[in-house]
Amino acid sequence: MACQSNKNFYRRNDTGRPWAELLQRTFSVDVLACPECGGRLRFLATIAQREVIEKILSHLGLPTLPVQPVPATIEADLFDGIARYTH
Repeated sequence: MACQSNKNFYRRNDTGRPWAELLQRTFSVDVLACPECGGRLRFLATIAQREVIEKILSHLGLPTLPVQPVPATIEADLFDGIARYTH
């Protein structure tokens, strides 16, 4: 994304609402706010080629391999304090 001052930039989705507005309402995050200057960001491109993505990440010193998810765990005593109802 590149910083810009045009406040009218929004891409609309199938519902007719700007995608940035939907993200703002859902996650309370202004995805088009520049974290450095507070100006507006503008979507430039989508990169889908793995080699290009890896080259960019490598250049930025970021990991190029996806993070392996860790399975969720449930503590054994999670439900011990809950009253049990029987019929």
